[in-house]
Amino acid sequence: MRSGIVAIDIGGSHITSVMIENLETGDFATSFQKTKIDSLGSRNSIIAAWHQNISTTIEKAPAQFANKIAIAIPGPFDWKDGIGQYTNTGKFAALSKANIRELLQSHFQQELSIHFENDAACFGLGECYFGQAREYTKSMAITLGTGIGCSFLENRIVIKEGHTVPPGGEIFHLPYKNATADDFFSTRWFVKRTAEQYGLKITGVKELTLLSPTCSTEAIFLEFAENLVAFLVPIALKFGAEAILFGGNISKAWSYFSGPLQSKFAKYSVDILRSELDEMGICLGAAIALSKSTSKATIS
Repeated sequence: MRSGIVAIDIGGSHITSVMIENLETGDFATSFQKTKIDSLGSRNSIIAAWHQNISTTIEKAPAQFANKIAIAIPGPFDWKDGIGQYTNTGKFAALSKANIRELLQSHFQQELSIHFENDAACFGLGECYFGQAREYTKSMAITLGTGIGCSFLENRIVIKEGHTVPPGGEIFHLPYKNATADDFFSTRWFVKRTAEQYGLKITGVKELTLLSPTCSTEAIFLEFAENLVAFLVPIALKFGAEAILFGGNISKAWSYFSGPLQSKFAKYSVDILRSELDEMGICLGAAIALSKSTSKATIS
């Protein structure tokens, strides 16, 4: 099925776009176009950077653009109406209560069909169709970055309601210790903990890995892993997950914290995996979500 869909992964620090030529095979018509974003910038600067990135992908594409844009974007967000709800989230404050669909459309001359979906849900869908989650009936897909995102999947369907999943199928807002999951399982936790532990200022997890062996960073990663296990075990068992798949920028430091996760979850027969698709899976999942939202969806 030739699509000509521009699929987009928006994160707290970047936008990545690509044109998908064939959604059945996962073939791309362009290479990935990635742009760094200041998520604390002004509304105009953020939207302008997004528009520039998307326009470049459209211009480079040899395939026919179908005027469809599929966007994977993190919460809190009103994905149906395209409204940002970023209050006290450490990102996109200028987009709070903004109609992102209208703002983006205003930068393009042609009328576009713009579809939004939770980035973690897109990550899960991409992995279910083209990645490691294909081997499992029930899985969880988790993104670790500027916050924690999660999707619950059963038979290639994102589960957002029901007694086995949290309301809305999201976990970032759930309480953990004296705060929320987003406060503990995010880049800002590592920034805060490194400052407390060593008096050092970092901006991301990659910098923390570079501190070894000068600093014994293993303790911070072990603490992160133990907290993550304590938080996720009851959620995963209630859902009946057979596997948990991780992606996002923090997962790039996989070797630093995956061991405790795998050993702890092995007791519950839950496989712990890191994505091999990364942003490719998120973009494919965004296109799949758009396709599923239309009456012409042919993916099975």
